[in-house]
Amino acid sequence: MIPDDPIVDCLNRYGVPPWQLDEHEPVCPICGMTCEYVYKNGSEIVGCDVCLERCDADDEEECHPNRGREW
Repeated sequence: MIPDDPIVDCLNRYGVPPWQLDEHEPVCPICGMTCEYVYKNGSEIVGCDVCLERCDADDEEECHPNRGREW
């Protein structure tokens, strides 16, 4: 699902555009959406709870490079 534009999201959530929000409202520097959590790789922010999807590593083929491999 593609998230709404940050301005539309802000209007839907708070009834005002982002520039009228309290300065303490956190915004993801990657997608621009208001968020509760951000995720980092080292010291770099890579996304937030809005623009990233949490997946079970056991379900992802990339996490099992030896699956199906014969030795």
